[in-house]
Amino acid sequence: MRFMYSHLLGLKSPAAFLLAVMAASCGGTGPAPPIDRAAMKHVSDPFEPINRATWELNRGVTLGILEPATNVYLTAVPDPVRQSIGNMRDNLTGPLRITNQILQGRWKDSGEESLRFLTNTTAGIGGLFDVAAHMDLPGSRGSFNQTFQHWGWRPDTYVVLPFLGPSDNVAAPARAMDVVGDPVTYIAGLEFALIAPRVHQLSDIVPQAASVMRVESDSYHLVRQAWPYLSRTTPPDWTLRGAPDFSTMETLAAARYKPNDPSFVFRGNRHLIRLPHTGKDFPYQVWMQKHPSPLVFLSPGIGSHRMSGNVLVLAEAMFERGFSVVTISGIFHPEFMECASALSMPGNPESDRAHLLAAFTEIDASIHRKYRGRVTNRVLAGFSLGGFSTLQLAATEADHAPGSVRFDHYLAIQTPVDLRQAYRTLDGFYSVPASWPEAERARRVDNTFHKAAALIDQRPPEGVPPFDADESQLLVGFAFRVVLRDALYSIHRRTPSDLVSAPTSSWRREKSYEEFMNFSFDDYLNRWLAPQELERGVSVERLFDATTLRGMERSLRANDRIRVIGNRNDFLITPQDAGWMTSTFGNRAHWLPSGGHLGNLGDPRFFEVLGRVMEPMRPGKD
Repeated sequence: MRFMYSHLLGLKSPAAFLLAVMAASCGGTGPAPPIDRAAMKHVSDPFEPINRATWELNRGVTLGILEPATNVYLTAVPDPVRQSIGNMRDNLTGPLRITNQILQGRWKDSGEESLRFLTNTTAGIGGLFDVAAHMDLPGSRGSFNQTFQHWGWRPDTYVVLPFLGPSDNVAAPARAMDVVGDPVTYIAGLEFALIAPRVHQLSDIVPQAASVMRVESDSYHLVRQAWPYLSRTTPPDWTLRGAPDFSTMETLAAARYKPNDPSFVFRGNRHLIRLPHTGKDFPYQVWMQKHPSPLVFLSPGIGSHRMSGNVLVLAEAMFERGFSVVTISGIFHPEFMECASALSMPGNPESDRAHLLAAFTEIDASIHRKYRGRVTNRVLAGFSLGGFSTLQLAATEADHAPGSVRFDHYLAIQTPVDLRQAYRTLDGFYSVPASWPEAERARRVDNTFHKAAALIDQRPPEGVPPFDADESQLLVGFAFRVVLRDALYSIHRRTPSDLVSAPTSSWRREKSYEEFMNFSFDDYLNRWLAPQELERGVSVERLFDATTLRGMERSLRANDRIRVIGNRNDFLITPQDAGWMTSTFGNRAHWLPSGGHLGNLGDPRFFEVLGRVMEPMRPGKD
């Protein structure tokens, strides 16, 4: 528990916050949603088409120019030097913080900040060293955005500024005042010396911004909905109303995990293959060892992109253990749905695994052409929903189409046993606010998201967990529900459904998103997917039978090339499911005591088990 708690308090990455708040658009106009829009701080977006166009401009600049420049800086400049540059930049903006603290009447903070500035400027050699931090002077925030909101200005209109990013009617003029009030603006003759602090400032922002822009289905909307919480200047209420739920808190902490080597993502190659069953190009990412080695085909969880944080963490771990690794986007991600699926909707495990196998077969042929002689054997690995598909493919390998890629080993990581049971759990998390007293529901929902945002640069009182059980379950439920929303948007855009009344537009998505967020996973199975399957001659009974692994027990038990890794407190499996997996796989199932769902991807104990399990998957190790 200590490992999870310390990492949850280390949510310095915006991506970590975005996991928790990515579904901030959840309110809507449909029948009986668990919460409505009034429950969350809202900033209107009347200029959505213009904002989206500006966002795409910024996205191109970030991925094409700023990210490569930042990578050069991070690679070329040693950590201690970067730390000193960051200290100097922070010290240079000290007078700006002091000015704003005075304007807000924060006399104690301004006095401490003044002392901190003088200490670091003198004893810290111009701010290169943060001497004040060792004198119990940690510093505090102060900006014109904070000042304007203290004076009563209220943000109500969202805007995206060219080259500067998200803002609003308060933050935009405040940012201009920050530039005017920044002493760095007026230091003549030192322009070259000030380049490093500016580059360092970007290096704190660009990698996470680029990651969000690269992997999220709609990065614009995700950041737009997170903005009111990211820009809020007042602290949240850290009071807990109940005991914490460590399982869901561990899951939230997983959002902060990233590869140990920041350059790992760029060491892989992106390739395209043309899939015969769809006639479309499908991208995959590959990290190849220089010498002949086993090749892992990594199938990710629901909605995961081939370069999402959890995918990269596992890919790096496998690569460091001598395996080459291929990653693709998950079955419910629009990239897979629109390029690798022959059907308009995912969710029937029979057709999903067939499409998955067809994609991996073409990827295998592509790898053979590009890296001839570099593959010794093949491992199919998957986590979460990808692990479910992995086990189903292992159980049905005798029935695979002729010419399909053959796998020598299978590895399922933290996979559910019964998808309908897992979906019901997630629907229940999303609906937690419905059990709260109506009079306080809006405030509690708003405060939950406020706390998630505050964890980026604030801490709860000593010894107080950030969230109680209801709050952490709510955040996890939202995160999964937004995955379903993005899938429904992709489905409806390609094959319009009578279940949705709002028009679907690439440039105006707010209204349709509100409707999509009101559909539960149960709604999706029964009202969206089941009718499609009936048209294909698949009964509801057959569909639902395919959503559990229990019917494949005999085949799974007999296949001794399967390995499973699970967490005892994973909320997507019941105790009965865990017992069934132990009974089915015996000593081929490896259990960790905690981690929630994918919440221990930074825990050395997990990687120790992963290494132990994968070692026999090398040629000659059977």
